[in-house]
Amino acid sequence: MPGGKVHTAITLATTTGLVVYPVVVTYGNPYWYIAGAMAGVFLTPDHDVDGGNFTDTIIRKVSYVGQKVWRVFWTPYALLLPHRGKLSHFPILSTFIRLGYILLAINLIVWIIGLVSKILGGDNTVSFVFWWNWSFFSGLVHVDTLHWVADQLIKGKEQFIDE
Repeated sequence: MPGGKVHTAITLATTTGLVVYPVVVTYGNPYWYIAGAMAGVFLTPDHDVDGGNFTDTIIRKVSYVGQKVWRVFWTPYALLLPHRGKLSHFPILSTFIRLGYILLAINLIVWIIGLVSKILGGDNTVSFVFWWNWSFFSGLVHVDTLHWVADQLIKGKEQFIDE
């Protein structure tokens, strides 16, 4: 299997050049599409790895504390889903699951804030958070699909393509 650096290089290469143009013309807003594809660097299918993945290395270079928070956020996901399983790696399905996990976590935090606010006698006007953009989703699905294809094509050759 290719390492994190290879998957990141594939993701970044996808967001440039002629690869983007036909997809953007088909799916809509080019800026949101590119944002979704770039988000693929951090919202990788490899969050199912128990010990972290290449995004931890990238975030650690910016903030050690940020990397620890990132790891805590993704640990339940990693424990629930087996590495390279259909739920974490299969195109489209895994993208929906990862985005659903993020929305669930955000709404749990919002609910806790609302509960604490209510307990402290404040205003409890916190509501459900939902955001969707098909162009963003399409960009993320595109790089997730390339991630899956790379895993399928480079099986057993990880000693040649490593970080």
